[in-house]
Amino acid sequence: MNELEQKYLNSREVAEMVGKEHKNLIRDIRNYIDYLNETNFEPVNFFKEDCYTDAKGETRICYLISKKGCEFIAHKLTGQKGAEFTAKYIERFHEMQDKLQNPMTELEALQMAVNRMVEQERRLRSVEDRIDLIEAKTTTSPNEYFTIAGFASIRKQKIDVNKACFLGRKAARLSKEWDYDIGKTSDPRYGTVNTYHVDILNRVFE
Repeated sequence: MNELEQKYLNSREVAEMVGKEHKNLIRDIRNYIDYLNETNFEPVNFFKEDCYTDAKGETRICYLISKKGCEFIAHKLTGQKGAEFTAKYIERFHEMQDKLQNPMTELEALQMAVNRMVEQERRLRSVEDRIDLIEAKTTTSPNEYFTIAGFASIRKQKIDVNKACFLGRKAARLSKEWDYDIGKTSDPRYGTVNTYHVDILNRVFE
């Protein structure tokens, strides 16, 4: 941990602490900086603009937030949320102070880096799972009926148009054999498409 990191919290971590999306916290911080400029305070004592590389390899804006900056944010929160954030950021700054007084060994630092990578991977998988579920919901209809694309998304299978058409024909044939209705729904990419009962799709995707 370098000297700069020891004095600041990253806005991504603070966003989690206050229960906000990072982009919304960035918007708030920019508004706070405007307020500080208007009152002749130095914003850099509260917030320092920085950047990071996201999971796609793209550079994104973030802010390094000092203890004063955290106090500023806490004062904008009310009730329990404000109290919880105050307790969290105070604890984090105390942790950083402890690390300054009791530096980690190389092995401990390596373990911490590994733990962070594991946590980032877990969060990325969680986001991917939510994206798959959203995609499935936008291409399905209720009552356990799914489109071929929606069901493939839930199963985390990538299929092209030719594969989808092949599976659709197979699902249609099996639906008739098993006496299952074939539904219809609107797909943003292909227009009106068929939906099939989950029992049919489980067999088709075997």
